[in-house]
Amino acid sequence: ICGGCPLMHVRVSGQGAAKLGLLRTRLEAEGLGDLCPGELHTGESVGYRHVIKLVAGKSDIGRFRLGMRNRDGLLVPIPSCLVATPALRRLMGRLAHHCKELNVFAYEEARGTGLRHVVARQSQASGRVHVTLVAGKNGAIWRELAEAVLSSSDEVVGVALHINQEPGNAIFSRDEKGAIRVKGVGGPMMLEERVGGFRYRIGSGDFFQNNPWVAESLQTRAIEISRSFKGRPMVDLYCGVGLFTVALAKEHGWALGVEGLASAVLRAKENARLNRVLARFIHADVAEIAPQIRRKIGDNAPF
Repeated sequence: ICGGCPLMHVRVSGQGAAKLGLLRTRLEAEGLGDLCPGELHTGESVGYRHVIKLVAGKSDIGRFRLGMRNRDGLLVPIPSCLVATPALRRLMGRLAHHCKELNVFAYEEARGTGLRHVVARQSQASGRVHVTLVAGKNGAIWRELAEAVLSSSDEVVGVALHINQEPGNAIFSRDEKGAIRVKGVGGPMMLEERVGGFRYRIGSGDFFQNNPWVAESLQTRAIEISRSFKGRPMVDLYCGVGLFTVALAKEHGWALGVEGLASAVLRAKENARLNRVLARFIHADVAEIAPQIRRKIGDNAPF
């Protein structure tokens, strides 16, 4: 009913056929129909999503509510979401309870204060959960909410706070340096995930695949393809925290990652050190710097 999984009523095979059909239609419209893949590689059909992003708002009778906005604009609670992990489903119920208990109110643009979003990520490797509260203004209430969540759940190990005063529906805002700023209000600031034998530290606002099975499948495939280009420099565009860059650097001895989010670049550098690989990361807009990168690696030498 939230609209996030419009094909959930169809069998997994039927979902795959529908998605491929949509993709094929779009590609054919551009004269690229021959590029459409013939099959989908899927993992678990339920309980696979390790990230949830909730909106804070009001019900139709004005009560506080956490959930997702459906296609009609209504805020729908999803504590029984089939695609989220069991731990994240449990967290949604607890969060809503604590918010009501502490009289937390949803963000109001006119006042510039209140809870806007909640983002939670679970590590498949450890089972631990990290929560980021997104609010309009700082205040003691967020530490109280963090303490309530931490005390009521053995799975939640850390809570961070991000202040977003920008208009619109974007969850995170960036500072003048292109970084997403957060402060700890309880426990560690980051979560660690393991994919393909590599360790990755992930912070609030960092992009990382929400399906660890798919992440490992993509990483493995990328490495397999890269072996056909031995001796060539490996470049990972839109690298995030280094999911592919770290693995490529391990396989080829060096890799370059380019990312537009400054805080993700810092995390990618940390992940390269954590995995003891040689990699360089550049904070830049990919579209702007791509020609420069092409010129510099034209001689196939790391720079």
